Amino acid sequence: MHEYKRHIKMIQRIAVVLLFVAMVLNVSACAKAKSGKKTDAQKGTKTEIKKEPDFILDDNGYFTVIYEEDFTEDYYSKDELEAMIDSELKEFNDNYAKDSSKGAEKAEFSVDNGKAKLALRFSDYNDYMSYETNYVSSTRNARLFVGTYDEFVSSGYHVPKRLTAPDGTTEVSSDSITSDVCVVFSNQKFNMQIPGEIVAVGSDVKVEEGSKVVYTADKRENYIMYRKVAASQQESQPD
Repeated sequence: MHEYKRHIKMIQRIAVVLLFVAMVLNVSACAKAKSGKKTDAQKGTKTEIKKEPDFILDDNGYFTVIYEEDFTEDYYSKDELEAMIDSELKEFNDNYAKDSSKGAEKAEFSVDNGKAKLALRFSDYNDYMSYETNYVSSTRNARLFVGTYDEFVSSGYHVPKRLTAPDGTTEVSSDSITSDVCVVFSNQKFNMQIPGEIVAVGSDVKVEEGSKVVYTADKRENYIMYRKVAASQQESQPD
């Protein structure tokens, strides 16, 4: 089991987190952090965003995390590693998931050209956080929230005074955020695909132009406000 833990963490060392880019860029304690470099604010340059997200949030709240890493068969073959992953997921579902029948599942596992890719699908963000705590790092002070605006407020969070539109320059009043808006909040660094129309983001969040992928900053309070696709389409329809 110790060898397996060591090997699966090697896979989780993606440039985040994702992982998940940093999942991987820093979502995981094993993420490959880029050290010794100035922040975007210090450089005054635009953040370069990966094309492929490390986190994918869907309309139903399911949370998919993607881990990628170099893979050789020095420790295990592909089949042996996959069997160990399946065993760990069963252990997680039996002991930590809110619902053992759907807490976490393997959405994809492949090894191609020396690269291993593992996509884990969680029933919601709470199960992901439980997995992160019990199997990745129990010492990281990671915070994550996904839910409606009303749930966000009732959980004790507050909408920041300064929000901007996805273009990063147009200011959005916090008073314009209504109850039909959903909120993602995190203090982790990651790339996430959002399942709807992004209406506002916090000052530390960048939105990839022409997409629904957001890029957050490590150890910062990252806010993403969005409307689900169905709600957006209803608003666009004429009376």
